[in-house]
Amino acid sequence: MTPPTGSGILSDEVLRRCRERAPRYDRENRFFQEDFDELRQAGYLTIQLDRIADDWTNGVDHGGAWPAKLVAAKYRASEVVWKVVDMALDLAGGYGIFVASGIERLFRDARLSRIHPANSALTHEIVAKLTLGIDPDAQPRWG
Repeated sequence: MTPPTGSGILSDEVLRRCRERAPRYDRENRFFQEDFDELRQAGYLTIQLDRIADDWTNGVDHGGAWPAKLVAAKYRASEVVWKVVDMALDLAGGYGIFVASGIERLFRDARLSRIHPANSALTHEIVAKLTLGIDPDAQPRWG
């Protein structure tokens, strides 16, 4: 399979780093590791990003649906990463806010992925307008 591209790379990287650090903060129980594996196995992120990357690489013609597919995948990836990193910060406790923990950067990256390049309001507007055949620049605009 083709590796994720764009925001998928960031999301996959954040999840990978989070998974590497999980055992370090989860000494007594497997709560975090099990939840992370459940998210990963369910394919909320990886399968969706891989499918879109494969379609793009193989020149699959989704026509005017491409922008909605890309924006929706970025949104979903950002939301999943945010949930996992937020859980990691909960488990790390106060130590998680220090640079040395590595979770501080994961938290920052995950949070910023939710607002750039499109926040959730703009994402929902773009997907809805494109799905309904409305010009994305048509008024009213979000915000």
